[in-house]
Amino acid sequence: MDIGDFNQVISPDEKQGRKNVNLIQCNLLLNCMSYCNLFDLKTSGCEYTWWNKRDGLDYTKVCLDRVLINDKWHSMFSCADAINLPRTRSNHHPVLTTFIGPLSRSSPENLGLDKGPEKINKFRPISLCSVPLKLLSKTLVDRLRPLLNELISNTQSSFIPRRQAIDNVIVVQEAIHTMRGMKRRERAMAIKIDLEKDYDRLKWYFLQDVLVEIGFPPQWISLIVYIVRTPFFSVIWNGKQSQKFNPFRGIRQGDPLSSSLFVLCLEKLFQLKNEKDLFSVKAKSSDSHIWHSILKSREVFTKGLGMIVNNELNTKFWLDSWLPCGPLIGFATRDFSLAEIDLPVACFCDAYGNWDLDFLSDSLPAFETQMIAASFIYPSNTKSNISFWTLTSNGNFSVKIACESQVKTNLPKMEQWCQNG
Repeated sequence: MDIGDFNQVISPDEKQGRKNVNLIQCNLLLNCMSYCNLFDLKTSGCEYTWWNKRDGLDYTKVCLDRVLINDKWHSMFSCADAINLPRTRSNHHPVLTTFIGPLSRSSPENLGLDKGPEKINKFRPISLCSVPLKLLSKTLVDRLRPLLNELISNTQSSFIPRRQAIDNVIVVQEAIHTMRGMKRRERAMAIKIDLEKDYDRLKWYFLQDVLVEIGFPPQWISLIVYIVRTPFFSVIWNGKQSQKFNPFRGIRQGDPLSSSLFVLCLEKLFQLKNEKDLFSVKAKSSDSHIWHSILKSREVFTKGLGMIVNNELNTKFWLDSWLPCGPLIGFATRDFSLAEIDLPVACFCDAYGNWDLDFLSDSLPAFETQMIAASFIYPSNTKSNISFWTLTSNGNFSVKIACESQVKTNLPKMEQWCQNG
């Protein structure tokens, strides 16, 4: 493939203006192209690629810039095309060529890190990427990097232009210093996460969903997904190469585009962490055993969860555990619509904190109604609600008490054992 300004047309149709076309020079270029087995790649956009920036009788437009290819190149990149883009400052129109073909695949081979590797994580993938793939990846990342400062929050500093990784170190040092200076009653926790083999574990469908949510053009997403999905693997074991196989997740090490894609996915992970808490996350069949166990513990935790209502507008009357007896929906004596179930506590008292006891008496047993009547609400309070655990005297969660509350035994008492013995 040859791209550039050839300073010559090949037919009179490629020129517009007062001067005639020199047919002898046209034939010279055509003969050269024929000798080299070259022909024009199909081009769209502006018809003429050069203008002399003059009007009137001196006005001239010519097609001087072209893309020449041969049959072998065309068979490998049959979907390639060229676009004459609008001019900016130069009197030439830039030519953009897009092509994707078999050469854009990579062929990573795995070499053992140890002399006698026994596990797959002891192998290092070596990515062998072709030149067209590197050119395409580099072009995309040059367009993407200027946007990362707007797309990525300040909590991330790695791989972001004009940010330094040392910033995170300073933030961690300040956080640890603050935690050490806290009073004994104050609670804080720092979690260090090791993203082991993070590039290899990134799922493709998640990456594509992130790109769509950000709002990238479909053409961009198609190119990025194509780059990510092209690699195949083979393992060199005892000097012999295994059959090729395709992965279903992971991005390439060393690809300039991979770091930008990774931080975009991390940003989505941070957003999910901020938007959802432990009680709103839904379990999935693909979750790990540890995460399943954590989600199951929610049932144990919510049974003893209590709440001191400071803001009755954000507390659901029927569903939240704002009384020692637990959610009131379990004591209701009549059925409610979905809209009634979601009503806040403020809907059942007036502006002075007086309860609507007539309505409550018709909807709840007498004991629960008396509990509500004994509760005092501050209608003008805007503070956040305070959660506590009802199974301990100090209101703090205890793993020991939680385990004891779940132990249910049907074994006979000691006296029964003596009688049966």
